[in-house]
Amino acid sequence: MNRTLSSALASLPANLLGSKTSEFDSDSPWHDRNLGRAEDRSAPEHLFTPVGYEAGYRYPLIVWLHSHASSEFELPNVMSQLSLQNHTAIAPRGTERISRDEEVFTWRQTPTHIDLAAQRVEQCIGIAKQIRNVHSDRIFLAGFGTGGTMALRLGLRHPEWFAGVISLNGPMPTGFSPLGRVNHSRGLPILMGSGLESETYDLDAVYQDVRLLQTAGLKLDVRHFNAGDELRTPMLKEINSWIMNFVCSGSATAQAI
Repeated sequence: MNRTLSSALASLPANLLGSKTSEFDSDSPWHDRNLGRAEDRSAPEHLFTPVGYEAGYRYPLIVWLHSHASSEFELPNVMSQLSLQNHTAIAPRGTERISRDEEVFTWRQTPTHIDLAAQRVEQCIGIAKQIRNVHSDRIFLAGFGTGGTMALRLGLRHPEWFAGVISLNGPMPTGFSPLGRVNHSRGLPILMGSGLESETYDLDAVYQDVRLLQTAGLKLDVRHFNAGDELRTPMLKEINSWIMNFVCSGSATAQAI
């Protein structure tokens, strides 16, 4: 690490970097199934199969973390706007139910929920590989809102799992050392997108997060969209373009899990 970067990292808040050792150990298009009961730390997921699926082709995999007060069943709408042919995708259910009347969920940023989210993502990757032909070096983690924040958290925690991480309108997580493995994360491509009129993630907050990640030496692309706090088609089209750029260049290098 060069002296400039070492000095910059020394100025970052301790709760972001953590200690030297991380506190964590390191043929319809739609198909859904139940992984098991909640007490087994498993949860339902939703799997997307691309239109015209060819079993002999290894597809990029998008693991989608849904938005706040939603569920894994937002995946069909997401993929219908992102791409119906280029990727297979799977969405785990959020870690906490937030309504007694509706099955809607969110992603909480506590150690227990972070661990549970990581386990669900890992399970989903395994399921997708069992059911569909997935390219192990082209696994991308993406999410919107609280799902985007959790995507950043898990991508920085387990960079070896992913070829890239995408967060749309999802602020950088705070607390519990999100940059605890920063030395291992610098080769991980990150795409951050935000709505110019967002009330929950305004431009000042976006720029603060961008400065933080750049100071940490992370590989970051930033996009702004004419949107507020809603998930818009141009955001999803940008995800498709960003991923396909890696696929076509052959630069996606996630390790198999």
